Amino acid sequence: MPDGTEPILDEELLYRRVPVSQKYYRPGIDKPASPEAFRPNKNRDQTGLSVFRAKYVSPEEVAQNDRGSKYFVAVLRAGDLRSQGIEVVPRPTEEAGPGHAELPGLRSENRRETEGEQKLLARKLSLEILGPYP
Repeated sequence: MPDGTEPILDEELLYRRVPVSQKYYRPGIDKPASPEAFRPNKNRDQTGLSVFRAKYVSPEEVAQNDRGSKYFVAVLRAGDLRSQGIEVVPRPTEEAGPGHAELPGLRSENRRETEGEQKLLARKLSLEILGPYP
């Protein structure tokens, strides 16, 4: 049984959680989402921007949290990211589960320098945005 450490295939779908409260995406108003939805968090994304592998979790599971926050879920394809030079690596953790992965080129320390990649993720590479999910 896979444990999340196996290589991520180009055809795999990835999910990125986007907080509703931040207004990075407003259905019917914004298309696409704001690049801010893909900006590494200065505290949490020290080794890479977090994404989740669809083969392990559903969009609803990605959005689940214990704070009662609502989230949209952006859908990406691993091969599309790689074709634009954005690396995707498996990074399962006990807390996040086997489906956790990261974009190591987008980290908290270089979030200003990677604004081009953030725009690319938001404007070109997001296939769709699902939700919001409670």
